[in-house]
Amino acid sequence: MKGIERQQEILLAAGSILTEEGVDQLTIKNLASRVGIVESALYRHFAAKDDILAALLQELFDQLEKMFSDIKSNHAAPPVENVRQTLTCHLGFLADHPHFLVAIFSEGLQSYSDQIRSRIFKIMDLMRSTLTQFMEQAQQAGQVRTDLSAESAVRAMMGAMRLLFLEWRMDGFSFDIQAKGERQIAELMLLITKIQ
Repeated sequence: MKGIERQQEILLAAGSILTEEGVDQLTIKNLASRVGIVESALYRHFAAKDDILAALLQELFDQLEKMFSDIKSNHAAPPVENVRQTLTCHLGFLADHPHFLVAIFSEGLQSYSDQIRSRIFKIMDLMRSTLTQFMEQAQQAGQVRTDLSAESAVRAMMGAMRLLFLEWRMDGFSFDIQAKGERQIAELMLLITKIQ
């Protein structure tokens, strides 16, 4: 197996362990066993657990950046629709890939290395800056409330989504996050929409 293919296999296995067992069980020993290789072979691809987590977080950033870039490139959509689409894409991606959710919302993970914290912050900043840009455009177009700052509205939306994701994770991923998330996004959009 080629190096890049093996790295992807390792990252997929790491994602499975995160989803099924949590960040504490993501050990080199457990990961090597899951992939079916010896621990020393795993070290040829990743020097430490932090490097595996950092690679997962970078993959999440890259995927979100591509999705948000696609939304930005749709100049025909009104800015308020871009706000909704950004939240919906984020929801759909995390619903399909819950291991990323475990990676970014694990309390213990935030006490890891500077590398991990900076990757988590980079993801948060991407989400915040994308939504803020769309909110400001929607305010300028008169599509959403202007009595709230774009930054405050975005923090409220991100906080509400984070709470929903946390509930889903703590409930063992047992409820339909897509349906519940879509309802929540619709309600968030009602909160920010300008009353005519």
